[in-house]
Amino acid sequence: MSKEIGSDSGDGRDIVGKDKAYEQGSTVDRAGALELVKQDGRKLAKLDDGLKSDREIVLAAVKADGRALEHADESLKSDREIVLAAVKQDGDALGHAGGVLKSDREVVLAAVTHGGGLALYHADDGFKSDREIVLAAVKKNYDALYYADEGFASDRKIVLAAVKQNHGVLKENAHGSFKSDREIVLAAVKQDYSVIEYADRCFRSDKEIMLLAVEQNIAAIEFVDDRLGSDRKIVRAMVKHDGDYFKFADDSLKCDRAFVLEVVQYDGALAHANRSLRSDREIVLSAVRENGRALTHAGRSLKSDRAFILEVVKNGGDSFKYADRGLQSDRAFVLKVVKADGRALRHARRDLMDDQEILREAVNTYGPAKMFPSEYDKEKHKAEKRQKAQREKDRQIELENDEEFQRALNVHHTGIQ
Repeated sequence: MSKEIGSDSGDGRDIVGKDKAYEQGSTVDRAGALELVKQDGRKLAKLDDGLKSDREIVLAAVKADGRALEHADESLKSDREIVLAAVKQDGDALGHAGGVLKSDREVVLAAVTHGGGLALYHADDGFKSDREIVLAAVKKNYDALYYADEGFASDRKIVLAAVKQNHGVLKENAHGSFKSDREIVLAAVKQDYSVIEYADRCFRSDKEIMLLAVEQNIAAIEFVDDRLGSDRKIVRAMVKHDGDYFKFADDSLKCDRAFVLEVVQYDGALAHANRSLRSDREIVLSAVRENGRALTHAGRSLKSDRAFILEVVKNGGDSFKYADRGLQSDRAFVLKVVKADGRALRHARRDLMDDQEILREAVNTYGPAKMFPSEYDKEKHKAEKRQKAQREKDRQIELENDEEFQRALNVHHTGIQ
């Protein structure tokens, strides 16, 4: 005699076995169904209709997953205890509740507290103008404001709750006056710096708000008021993104030695420091330690300072590229710098690359330096070929222009005749 899956067959079949039988469409008895929906409420969907009208099974299902209410027998969709349990698990389950319960304040409040926007959408229209209900819904999900009475777009507390979740509310749903409300704008900026674009312009000079915006995204620099160019925190935030943004700093900061010493660690900042500070050994050395290219922006006196360049090269031989040409041609000095870092040989005068003593010392500190002379020649040859090709191209264009001019002149003369 055959038995339903889940009956007491004594074969030790567990919940996994029942689940497999369920998936295969086998009949599941009441005890088995109860175990299944306790694990996954959505499994109520495939149970026999008789089980979907079993109050205990449905209650267990909606406690596991509120959305299971959709598959319950219609009679149970108006059962207050079941619906309340469902919306507490998933507020959107209110959409499947019987009509009378969508007008039940306790049920609706529980639904919006756990669901937000869609729960308010499914509630009786009267609740869409109930401030407590709307506030609870918005705190859970900002999109509840879309379904609330339009008047709440002017309710500061509700708008603030919505903006804290999504900055777009300030632009799309809130009353225009809130674009001048500092607390609301600040809450919106914490979500997304771009709020600054449509907030009141007065906030573009607000240090706290603009600092948050710039730290979040350097694109916010577009909206920073010029007067904030002297604010250390904001300028520091800008150069952390890219040292080149130091160009937007006020001159007072570009002349401030302590501040410049701090920011030159960011590539590109040295280029915008006051000229006198670009000849400051400590400042330039600090910049070069982060990126050898910073030597490009150093004062001429430092680029030709032997002791300084030797110290710079110890940090990275490629920085020798930006040293004074006179030093790059000085045999005795080149010998010193390649002893510090063989990579410096790449930037010495070409004939010094073939100097056996210099080459030997360079290879001692950087093995691949032995390839520099040939690499230099190859690059020079390529450059010469490019230059020659460009000259030929320019010449061809010139000839074509001359031919066009001649044809035009001939046509002109023919017309006169």
